[in-house]
Amino acid sequence: MEAIMENEITAVELKAKYDGLEVVDQPSFDAMQALGLTAKEGRKAIEAHMDPQIKEAHAKHKKLTQLRNEKAEPFKAIEQGAKKKCIAYQQEQERLADLERRRAEAKAEEERLKRAEAFEKQGDKEAADVVLNAPLPEIETASVLPKVKGAQKRWKAEIVDLVALCRAIGDGSYRPFLLEKRRALEQICVALGLNDEAVRLKEDFNVPGVQAVSRMM
Repeated sequence: MEAIMENEITAVELKAKYDGLEVVDQPSFDAMQALGLTAKEGRKAIEAHMDPQIKEAHAKHKKLTQLRNEKAEPFKAIEQGAKKKCIAYQQEQERLADLERRRAEAKAEEERLKRAEAFEKQGDKEAADVVLNAPLPEIETASVLPKVKGAQKRWKAEIVDLVALCRAIGDGSYRPFLLEKRRALEQICVALGLNDEAVRLKEDFNVPGVQAVSRMM
């Protein structure tokens, strides 16, 4: 430690001499060269003093790293295996959910075709075309994905009182952004059965806030 402190003092003194020296002639050249040799000797002294400690620390680090890896390996293998199995399960649940969703969509399409066919049998082709061209309601399936500990919590809204929601929209205390989105409003009409009512009642359709409209097909 004393040797290091002595070298630090020497380094400070040497730096002061270096900063104040400019090579402009042979004497200053010789002086700068001497400073360089002195700095080299100081560097070698520091390395000779510190290198054995560094070598010992490296050996200790290597040994501890190896010991750590050996002890952690069983846990690492279980961690990776558990993650792999959980991912496989999640993927299977997603596949099943997608299958259920496609079945629900197929059922909704089948019901739509039946409604259109019923209108055609009644001779109302216009009503049948409206049913066929109306967008299908969004299909939602029950979540089958497991809850992952430590995963980020996600929120969504669920309507528990449709009357209260409609009242809030009516009195202006809540104005949903979808009022400016025509596609969303069309889906609401489909989901609530308003399209079918409009097709059935035509000019006699009378629901507050909703009007029956006809288009040339």
